[in-house]
Amino acid sequence: SGKGLAKPNFALGKGGNLGQ
Repeated sequence: SGKGLAKPNFALGKGGNLGQ
């Protein structure tokens, strides 16, 4: 999960600041 604020992966909940 995650918000992926920093990456386009937010759609998958995998990327970004919290998605790692």
